[in-house]
Amino acid sequence: MSSLFKSTFNSRFLNGYNIPYHRYIRSDVPNNISKEEIDWLYKNNFTTIIDLRSDWEHKHESVPLEIDNRFIYLHKPVTIDGLVDIDNINGIVPKTVADVSKSYILMADKNMKNIINTILNAKTNVLYFCSAGKDRTGVVSAILMLIYKESRNSIIDDYMKSLDNIKVIFEKYSKEFPDINTDIIYPKREFIESFLDNVNLNNII
Repeated sequence: MSSLFKSTFNSRFLNGYNIPYHRYIRSDVPNNISKEEIDWLYKNNFTTIIDLRSDWEHKHESVPLEIDNRFIYLHKPVTIDGLVDIDNINGIVPKTVADVSKSYILMADKNMKNIINTILNAKTNVLYFCSAGKDRTGVVSAILMLIYKESRNSIIDDYMKSLDNIKVIFEKYSKEFPDINTDIIYPKREFIESFLDNVNLNNII
């Protein structure tokens, strides 16, 4: 599927039978978002912006929405089991395929509880994003869909939409970081299925 914005690869509404219509947008980093797209967000009340990236990513790649005083810009990095040890891009990508599923489960920590509560209690519509809009954004999306009691298949389908959307980002990663295993950065059903099988919502809500 195509992205909601021309300036991003993986922006889309979080849809479901129970999720309020056009309440949430999940996205990759909107660092090149245009003035017209920013104005669209404002006009459609998407004025709560949640940046899930690490401190390193936030420092090295700015987002225009952060300096626009019409928006509430919140930097809330996703952590792994309450810890974050990310000084560069190599600290973000799991080392093995097995580590991907494990990292998803460990993201459902006390910090994630704060992120989810912030999204659910936002007074305006919400746009939340990480770098590619796949892993950290994918976990946040899956948790929101679980809270809204969406079906397992709907959650998996939403996660897998990233596969086609961000092929360009995958190619960019592969060129910049040739040592990264592409099996790790590509979305796989087994990653989100393992998360759904093991996540404990009691730790989050």
